[in-house]
This record gives sequence, structure tokens and C-alpha cells, in this order.
Amino acid sequence: NNGLASIATDANALCKSEKLLNLIRTDMDRVAKQEQLIGFEKIKRFELSAEDFSIENELLTSTMKLKRHAAKLRFKSEIEKLYQ
Repeated sequence: NNGLASIATDANALCKSEKLLNLIRTDMDRVAKQEQLIGFEKIKRFELSAEDFSIENELLTSTMKLKRHAAKLRFKSEIEKLYQ
């Protein structure tokens, strides 16, 4: 049990959960070590979004590829926070 059952149906609460963020961070660190990634290859900061990436909200193309410019604009403030 990961202790997240009480918020499992609330995407916003999940995205803000320190417990979930720590679980993800721990797993990313494990994979980085397993794959012998060096400093600049490792993810240092990240943020989760409760918003689905879809064609309808214009974050994905019809071939399900990320529209980088649209995502950059939509998540501008979140991205800026990661680099402070």
C-alpha cells in the first residue's frame, strides 16, 4: 500500500502530494543509477500536471506528438518555477 488511496480519485491532490512526488523521484533516481546516467542526463526537478494532454486541448498533434510550443506557453509559469 502506498498510502495514496484517500486521494487516488483527485488528480489535483495527487499532483500536489509530496508522497507521490517522492515516490516518483525515488524511482527516477533508481533508473538513473541503473542506466548509469551522468549529471546532466538526470532529471533534477519536475512538476506533475492534472491536465490531460490531448488533441482537443491542443497539446498533442493528430499523431499524438507533443506540440512543444503550445505546451511551453500553457505551462510557462510552471517551467519558470523549475529554473528558479
